[in-house]
Amino acid sequence: MIEFIIDRYDITSRAGYIWLGVPAKYSDVLSVFFHDVKKKGGKFTLAFGHFQRKRTTGLRSQNSRLHGNCSDIAEQLVDKDGTPTYTPEQIKSAMKRMGISENYPTVLGVDGVEEALPTRFASVEQLSIVLNVLNRFCDIHSLWLTEYDEEGLRYRSLAGRSRKEMELLDKKGSKG
Repeated sequence: MIEFIIDRYDITSRAGYIWLGVPAKYSDVLSVFFHDVKKKGGKFTLAFGHFQRKRTTGLRSQNSRLHGNCSDIAEQLVDKDGTPTYTPEQIKSAMKRMGISENYPTVLGVDGVEEALPTRFASVEQLSIVLNVLNRFCDIHSLWLTEYDEEGLRYRSLAGRSRKEMELLDKKGSKG
């Protein structure tokens, strides 16, 4: 598969065909591609889409944040005996489903039912939708999430508050 980003283009429609003009700098790549297409029967698929960044992994990545935040929520949603009601995976699935109304993409499952795109295929922009839904859910239900301060130290935050703001809230709470 050849994949490259065209930053300038001209699309026109003539006599039932779509003509795509691309800058000359891509002419060598395209001539090799079309030569190969001709050898293989003359058919190819052209997909249009917005450029999306691939996600990174690691300590402070979106991936780590999502999984950690889902664990935080699962830890707080407990029954009267203190037993967790949901697993982190169930929380993640729910957040993705809620994100569908905000344009998180869907795919057809093996049974033909539409379902949320697995996060392993999500771009940075798409996973941001799920994280925004998750943050709103926590704000609405007064759930804390683990955050990191400037020194990289962990703390529990309500509604995205900084460590200093959380310390002030704790002081006010202990006085009253």
